[in-house]
Amino acid sequence: DEAALSALARRWEPALFAARTDAPFDPAGLTPCIGTPAGRRCAPGAFVLGAWQTGTKHLAALLRASHPEALVPLGNGACWGQWKNDEGGRRWLERAVPASLDPSAQLAAALHCHATLQFYPDSAHRFHKWWEESYWPCKKRCTDVPACEKTYYEKEMWTCKAAALRAHDAAVDLPTVPAGG
Repeated sequence: DEAALSALARRWEPALFAARTDAPFDPAGLTPCIGTPAGRRCAPGAFVLGAWQTGTKHLAALLRASHPEALVPLGNGACWGQWKNDEGGRRWLERAVPASLDPSAQLAAALHCHATLQFYPDSAHRFHKWWEESYWPCKKRCTDVPACEKTYYEKEMWTCKAAALRAHDAAVDLPTVPAGG
């Protein structure tokens, strides 16, 4: 239910709009914002998600040409990055949308979000750090040994990924489901 989701958002991502109860939300705008015009924070209102060679640049160009006054294309920083700590997500919320944007008349759009659909580390969020803190040391232990380094991507990588997923799921209090299960 909505109350349970809001409670999870406040616990996991207190800076996210869904977790904020101290600032008014204006649902009428094209770009989602909270706060007053003097202290407003906005997030992109649209994302073009895709993978390499799927036509996202062409689609973005069509959108920009069709709506030049209303569509405000944002740079790659408006997508999600490989944040190394909690501050990455907070910086994204603070900087993704320019303060000069008029949310009632303009749609802030992240038009080139490729990393979002790639390998798991690109889906960064607050608890991603636990995945990284498990995965990279595991990989380094193997790649420091020449024999293991040669077979890492065929064999040992899967052990490291599984351990990292368990660390992530424990941090977010999710049950870990084995692959194929």
